[in-house]
Amino acid sequence: MLKKERLYHLMNLKEGDLKVVNPFMRYSFFMGVSVAIFYTATMSLFLNSFDRTMLPKAYIASGIIVYALGYIVSKIQERVYFSKIALFLIIFLIISVTGLLIGHFITGNKWIYFFLFIWNRVFVFVNGISFWAIVSRIFNLQQAKRLVSFITTGDVISSIVSYLSVPLLLQLTDTNGLLYLSIGTLVFCLVLMVTISKRYESELSIFSREKEKPKQKTFNYFFKTPYYTAVFMLALFPVMGLFYVEFIFAVESKKVFPDKELLTGFLGLFFGLCAIIELLIKTLLYGRFIEKYGLKLGLVVLPLVLTIFYAFAAVYGTFYGTTYVFFAFIVMSRFAMSTVRKSISDPSYQLLFQPIHPEERLELQSRIEGGPKAGGNIVAGVLLLVLTYFTFIDTIYLSYIFVGILLVWLWVAVSTQTLYRNVLKNLLKESAERKNTSDKKTTETFMPVEYTGKKTDFDVVTKMANSPLPEERLESVSLLENSGRYYAFKYIDTLMQDPNPRVKRAALLAAGNIRKMELWPHLLSNITSNYFKLPTKIALASIGDPVMGELERFFNRSENDRATQKEIISIVEKIDSLSSTRFLRAKMNHPDPHIRDRVFEALNQNRYTATVLERTHINAEIDEKAAFVVWLIAAQSDIARMPDLAPLLRSLEEETKQTAPKLFNLLNILIIDQDFDLIKDLHENKNETTQGFVQEVFSMALSEELRVKLTPIFEDDTIEDKVQKCRENYPQQHLSPEERVLDIINRDFAQLSSELKASAIQSLLHFPNSQNQYVLISSAHSNSEVIVETALYVLHKLYPTAFEEFKETAAFLPNCHRTDLCKKIEHGFKQEDLLINKLNAIRSIDLLKKLPADSLLPMTISLQKLQLTSYETLLIDRYCTAGPPLLFVYDGEIELLETDGNKQCISEGGYWFREPEPPPKVYLHSVNALKDSTIFLLDPYLVYNLIAENTAYKEDVALETA
Repeated sequence: MLKKERLYHLMNLKEGDLKVVNPFMRYSFFMGVSVAIFYTATMSLFLNSFDRTMLPKAYIASGIIVYALGYIVSKIQERVYFSKIALFLIIFLIISVTGLLIGHFITGNKWIYFFLFIWNRVFVFVNGISFWAIVSRIFNLQQAKRLVSFITTGDVISSIVSYLSVPLLLQLTDTNGLLYLSIGTLVFCLVLMVTISKRYESELSIFSREKEKPKQKTFNYFFKTPYYTAVFMLALFPVMGLFYVEFIFAVESKKVFPDKELLTGFLGLFFGLCAIIELLIKTLLYGRFIEKYGLKLGLVVLPLVLTIFYAFAAVYGTFYGTTYVFFAFIVMSRFAMSTVRKSISDPSYQLLFQPIHPEERLELQSRIEGGPKAGGNIVAGVLLLVLTYFTFIDTIYLSYIFVGILLVWLWVAVSTQTLYRNVLKNLLKESAERKNTSDKKTTETFMPVEYTGKKTDFDVVTKMANSPLPEERLESVSLLENSGRYYAFKYIDTLMQDPNPRVKRAALLAAGNIRKMELWPHLLSNITSNYFKLPTKIALASIGDPVMGELERFFNRSENDRATQKEIISIVEKIDSLSSTRFLRAKMNHPDPHIRDRVFEALNQNRYTATVLERTHINAEIDEKAAFVVWLIAAQSDIARMPDLAPLLRSLEEETKQTAPKLFNLLNILIIDQDFDLIKDLHENKNETTQGFVQEVFSMALSEELRVKLTPIFEDDTIEDKVQKCRENYPQQHLSPEERVLDIINRDFAQLSSELKASAIQSLLHFPNSQNQYVLISSAHSNSEVIVETALYVLHKLYPTAFEEFKETAAFLPNCHRTDLCKKIEHGFKQEDLLINKLNAIRSIDLLKKLPADSLLPMTISLQKLQLTSYETLLIDRYCTAGPPLLFVYDGEIELLETDGNKQCISEGGYWFREPEPPPKVYLHSVNALKDSTIFLLDPYLVYNLIAENTAYKEDVALETA
């Protein structure tokens, strides 16, 4: 017996899917019974009551009736909820079929069979509106791709049972009696539709069309966009093809099986076999077929298969006539129309509606059922009526004509791929633009003193530059910058070392505009300054190409200083020149993966495309990065099994979020004409509306090799499913929580953030009986302060003797920092005071939550933690030397008093912040604790510079390089 997990994997299902699809499968089952029996019976009755010339007339009549029904439905869509329309249509179907059967029972007129036969199209119309439209409304794109075909297996199973039961049922009743059984199953469908409408009342309680929307003629409606035209054509061709194939199949079948009961039995067995193959395709192949190939083959496979069969049939018939071999080709084509159309083509076609707005989607589906699908009947009927008028045109000629139609159909299906991709991209761009508009915040990076244009004597300016007043020195910066005097740079050089932060920032920016190489050493010395690196980077970038040589030399001198090298790369990124591109390309093979990541990000920002020689290296980087992401996902899967390791799990999730976008940078460099930046942005800010579309566009943009490797990583699956799907390309070990913690600690430091390693080290507190002291001692020798502190704390808690030995050894090391840290840990140091825990706390601040953890470490190290008792008042003046700090309430609740008298309460998790540039008019005066509280005070300039660097500078800094 198959295990549950194995069965789910075989059918491409997830946990909980069966509960969701159960009512839809039951509806699909009973509707399938009704349709199968009704079609088999009416087809046989029609063929034995009329000759072949009546078939085209029946097709035309069915098209007119469906068109009229679609018109009526479109009229009531403005006034009735969609769920009510679905119920109304099923009731209409029950009443109309019952009325026709009663009419035949009373009159015995064979023309009732004519109307019953054309009522097959009414069945299809009602099912399209009541079932497919509901499914597309409830499920998103990725769910639809996975579940739609599985849902319709109820229809297939019922078809198998119904078709294969026809010969047995004919032993109990005649062909007419089968129609009464069809009505009974429709009643079950009505009951199930009521159940579905109640369960999904909120999703279905909408109007299909806005009342105020101006009405459009149906024909013009389908040609308002190329995509709607493609949807129209792909609805028209399958219906037209179905009736064309059905006509030839019916004519040839009647020749082979002239008896009514014999023909009915053959049709039952034939369509039963078709249903069995359809079931196998839907349950075992379709989900993976669509997930792997999308619509690339889903829309093309039916016309392609039909073209092959009819081409062989036409050629064979030309030489040997309509023998049994010719009939075999016709049977195979009808077989393909039943199996491939229902199992692959129809579900794939339904995906075309997913990128359309839900309200407009329902209207389009209604118009499709009443427009091109009805038109397909009429077009096929008129064409066949005209062709069969000429007696010399037999089924061989009809086959040749149909091959020409199939080639046009095939061309439309292939062309739709591009339209579908463009519609998805436009939808995502609109979503991104709406988000950018709603989230847009104007951030003034710097507010230097504006030059007034007035002329001032240079001697006066030099005196101002040496003034004891900061305001005068600040004003002198702008005057010196615009003086045009050669020796002005000497005074700027002095002001670049001014003790006043505002004066120094203005001087650094001025140095960039003056562009004197004598000022470059002071600029370079401030590249890694937490307070002044941003104006320094803007100044160096504004100098442009002339400074590239100096930046290259400074980069090489900073070989072991990763932070400095990354800052230099961010400067070079903003210099638009051949030299900057050569600099970045030369660093693509840098041994440090962090440096390579920053280089690829810079190249992506500059819209660089890899050369032929670089593509192999980029592919290797993608493979390495994808393997690392899968490792992180596997680590999450193992750590999630132990609830006490929740902080480490959050760190792993954050690491994955920071790593995954690096893959998009590489893809943008590797693949031409694909906007992976848009996909990256929407993936990071995913929601239910766009997630499926993001995945679809991402899949279509990749080559086959990359799609197989990367698509499972970004799918909206559980972490266990992701690991399972990635196993073929990136196999992972299944480890215990403790083994996985050690695996994280021992991972190459160049790949992981120090925050994740520190979090893993802290998790060793949950494994006190393990002998991990050597791992901790090794970590205590790290260059990262957060790792050293965490390792020493855990070592002190779990292995006091080993801690003492380490402390004695550390006293002989050149750097006494570890000795001081050991002493601090020994004297009442609390776990909550660890840098890693403070870092996790401030990462919850909305202003900082999207920033990389390692970039938050400097402000974490410098933050001040204050404990306030209930109703204690704290004056903030002495904490405002660099400006009003960011105040974060770690726990408790406080009341703030601002200098303008305004008061506000902030509870746990809240914060107060004013940007220090330009100097705010309102400062923080005092804090009153409403209950016992803990607050963090963060340096305002560290916060401000970090935010500005990750927004204004990185995205949209205007640099004057002329």
